[in-house]
Amino acid sequence: MQSGVVNLYRDSQLDIETLHGYFVGQAFSRHMHDYYVIGLIHKGLQTFRYRGNTRYVTPPGGLLFLNPGEAHTGEAANEEGFEYYALYPRVAPVRAIVSDITGRDNELPLFNNVRVDDAALAKQLRELHICLRNNRAPLQSESMLICLISSMVKKYADIRLTELRFGKENRAIETAKAYIQGNLAKSITLTDLAQATGFSRYYFLRLFTHVMGMTPHTYLESVRLMQAKELIKQGLGLRDSAYATGFSDQSHFTNRFKQYLGITPGLYAKGVQ
Repeated sequence: MQSGVVNLYRDSQLDIETLHGYFVGQAFSRHMHDYYVIGLIHKGLQTFRYRGNTRYVTPPGGLLFLNPGEAHTGEAANEEGFEYYALYPRVAPVRAIVSDITGRDNELPLFNNVRVDDAALAKQLRELHICLRNNRAPLQSESMLICLISSMVKKYADIRLTELRFGKENRAIETAKAYIQGNLAKSITLTDLAQATGFSRYYFLRLFTHVMGMTPHTYLESVRLMQAKELIKQGLGLRDSAYATGFSDQSHFTNRFKQYLGITPGLYAKGVQ
């Protein structure tokens, strides 16, 4: 990435902003935000002062968690600058996710560890960043955001959690599967599925993954690809088959179809029509 280039994207449905930037020579004076900052240093060294005059240095792969309303600075630790990925979730969505996790209202996490080295969490953040930047399916991005926030809360927040215990809830799983089957062409969200089954988003996501051995998004995409395969076999065009099954991006449809069947939709059509 070129020096001084900054890209910012907002997902209006999740009410979250993402930033990818390369900063050289720019120092951010003391300030605060009314949202959380979840940052990942990709290259270079970043330094900041937080909670008074304590100085932190973030190396490549390092994470930083900044709570809303807390003053901090920020700049490169040397003349080479740093490349940075960040998520900026607002307070209300984070409160809603924490309520899903705990079953209690009006709790906000406070992250006491502002500098963290956690490779698994860094991977989660990077994958969510890519998902949001590429405008992938809302079911995928919403699920990934809840997984990220829940991982952060479990490991680093000041909130008491209890372990989930799953019951025999086969009817809820069948309800979710039927909802997916009946709405393939629509933009299905995790909220939709949770409301259809009467569970919180967090509980439903964990339950479905536990029972089915795959996330709701993976199941949705598998069903879409199976249906698209049948439509192509019946002679429907590739673009129409993609749109009819909820794939608005033709290149993404082609890539996923090839990963699913080992062959492109075009070659499949030639073989079956």
